[in-house]
Amino acid sequence: MKCPVCEIDTIVVERNEIEIDFCISCRGLWFDSGEIEILAEKLNCEIDLGDASRVVAEVSEKKRKCLRCGRVMVKVALTGARRVVVDMCDREHGLWFDAGEVGSLLQRRDESNEDSEPILTFLGEAIGSVRSEKG
Repeated sequence: MKCPVCEIDTIVVERNEIEIDFCISCRGLWFDSGEIEILAEKLNCEIDLGDASRVVAEVSEKKRKCLRCGRVMVKVALTGARRVVVDMCDREHGLWFDAGEVGSLLQRRDESNEDSEPILTFLGEAIGSVRSEKG
């Protein structure tokens, strides 16, 4: 699949039966529908996606295309202590997180719960393995 930012092929990173599409250029992450929830279940923790149905109109960021269907995705605000705007396919194919957005989502968890370390370890190891294979 092509990165919606760089338009280069993404790398599929698999760990603990979860597949995440990762762009080695811009460091963006694609989670197919339900993968965030699977990640939370595997790590025995909650990831609060907030009200992902709330579409954000006032964002200067370029619109992204869904990795699955190619349609323009909508910008949605994930609510919490910090507002994180991500791209969501309105056909429910998945979510695109630009570099740092997953970290921002996890930092919110850090403020209320100390159990986010397994998530950071999971993502770090999964993405680190891609860098090792490429380098």
